[in-house]
Amino acid sequence: MLGRLSYRGTRDNATGAFSCLLYALVLGRLKRDVLKKSLLGTMRITVMIFMIVSASQLFSQIIAYTGAAGGLTDFVLEINAHRIVILLGIQCVIFILGMFMNAQAIMMITLPVFMPVIYTLGFDPVWFAVIFLLNIEMAATTPPFGLALFVMKGVAPKGTTMGDIIRSAVPFLVLDVVAIAVIIVFPGTALWLVETMR
Repeated sequence: MLGRLSYRGTRDNATGAFSCLLYALVLGRLKRDVLKKSLLGTMRITVMIFMIVSASQLFSQIIAYTGAAGGLTDFVLEINAHRIVILLGIQCVIFILGMFMNAQAIMMITLPVFMPVIYTLGFDPVWFAVIFLLNIEMAATTPPFGLALFVMKGVAPKGTTMGDIIRSAVPFLVLDVVAIAVIIVFPGTALWLVETMR
């Protein structure tokens, strides 16, 4: 499910990039040097993302072959804490990673570790996936490397500082946290549609 959502997000990003290309062409601003700089920048970012994805796949394979996931599950079961506390700890780890990494890399690194723990604790995987996706999507507006923050900086009026943009993102982050809290307290808000399809 997470893979399909990730693919859909990638497809939407490609559609947006193609639309911007057509828009620049219509306005007559698609010059050769602009296109060259855009392609070079895209290549650099793509190589960086592929390096992250390759490393995260290697990490996942190492975890699978060494049995680290099973060891982590046993370790979690030995912790004398409520399962909601463990869930909140997992969300804190995802939130911190979101400050420095993109969503795909976070999924590929953390899911092989977290999913066995989630199954062992008896959480619904669909319910966890909804919370997980909300959390990693917060990364786009979380400093210091939130992609949406840099996009807003690029289109903001002259004189707008990065601090202004970060402060403007805080209410959205708070609302995301409230949404996650509501889903944790009332699981039916995320599962009612799924239950009707079962």
